[in-house]
Amino acid sequence: MTLLKDWNKFEKTILIVGVLLVTIASVVSKAELLTTSCSIIGILTVLFVAKGKNLGQLFGFIVTFLYSIVSFKNKFYGEVIIYMFLMLPMYFIGIISWCRHHNKKKYNRGKQY
Repeated sequence: MTLLKDWNKFEKTILIVGVLLVTIASVVSKAELLTTSCSIIGILTVLFVAKGKNLGQLFGFIVTFLYSIVSFKNKFYGEVIIYMFLMLPMYFIGIISWCRHHNKKKYNRGKQY
């Protein structure tokens, strides 16, 4: 997989174990497919953002919508407000910021930051 080519074995293991645990928990609890999808994409979001990949911001953008739908169906209106008015703009700004600055390198006294 080209998406995971720069991941080490530990990071790949975290991804596989996380997805398996969510899938098993979803089957045992008879969760809806939307809820399971939201959880799996949430795991992908966290891992890709931690690796500094812009794809993580895109996954975050998607999970924001999915989680808002799940929250709205369960009448968690506060969660809908938080995700739509706080998280969605953060992911949007993150995507724009990454696109503008992903090739720029900052140097300070010979050290790369």
